[in-house]
Amino acid sequence: MTRWLPLSVALQAAQSRILPPRLRGQVALATFIRAILLPNLAAARDLAPLVMQSFPQLKSSIDAWLAARDPDAQRFAAVFMMLQNPGLRFYVDPGPGRITALDQIDSLRDNWWSSRVDLNLQTQTYPAFLSAAEKKSADEEWQKLTAINAPNLLCSEAIEQAKTHPNDERAPEALYRCLRAVHLGCSNSEGTVLAHSAFVLLHRRFTKSDWAAIGSLWYKGDDCQGS
Repeated sequence: MTRWLPLSVALQAAQSRILPPRLRGQVALATFIRAILLPNLAAARDLAPLVMQSFPQLKSSIDAWLAARDPDAQRFAAVFMMLQNPGLRFYVDPGPGRITALDQIDSLRDNWWSSRVDLNLQTQTYPAFLSAAEKKSADEEWQKLTAINAPNLLCSEAIEQAKTHPNDERAPEALYRCLRAVHLGCSNSEGTVLAHSAFVLLHRRFTKSDWAAIGSLWYKGDDCQGS
């Protein structure tokens, strides 16, 4: 459902009534995030109603993403949604999945994703019904997705938004949450640089914000899964 299906087929699966409702919701959410990251915004928009139905707690965030007026605004709306919901990821969890709520940081660092996702791929392969073109698409999309380090992506966008839109009320929160992402996600040495930059920016530009008050520390990135 994750590695071996291209987005086009995952989209069909997410919209299929064959899957049980809970699994269908999980597939829709993972495919939605996947579409945003690739990016295939048309596919993401198609999935948005189903994701909001399955996960009503995301409705306000997805509405903000849908309402964004330009690509930059839409990209940050997506990033802000991910920062606020550490359970968002582009793959369907095996087994019982992540047990921590979508909007809560998992203390054992099961947050977002790393740039090298270990899904026991040695024992899996493409479904027999895929065409050669679909297999090729699945490979190309997987390479793009696994090259994205979540904390680094989120922190980069938070810093850029704070610099270019200092009056955006979401900016200080985004900077604070990016510190948490580097600390409790799978980051690396680039994340260390980004966390320090975000910390400095938060305390220089948004000194009086509540987010600066609680964001009193920053941490080095930790390569927890070989990312």
